[in-house]
Amino acid sequence: GILRGAAMSGGLMGSITMRAGANQVEVGTNKIYGPIHQFGGTIVPRKAKALAFRMGGGNSPLTFAQKVTIPARPFLGISAGDEVEIGNILVDVYEARMGVGK
Repeated sequence: GILRGAAMSGGLMGSITMRAGANQVEVGTNKIYGPIHQFGGTIVPRKAKALAFRMGGGNSPLTFAQKVTIPARPFLGISAGDEVEIGNILVDVYEARMGVGK
């Protein structure tokens, strides 16, 4: 999957970190290729005439392209189901602290 990174190394998945504050939680990655997977975009060569990469990794032949378009494949963020679960956790914590509820 997308989070396994090149050659199934798990670099992107292993780079996800979080920082919690009093009123927020930040989740992200420090990998330079993280944003292109999250948001999608087009990659073009900056100095060379073409991009060069291997489609199958390892010893597969080089492929050359003038540009490559990567579709957005978000791996950060929360889904609608996550929102519901977070809301339930917040209610549970609130009720526990207020001594009310279940």
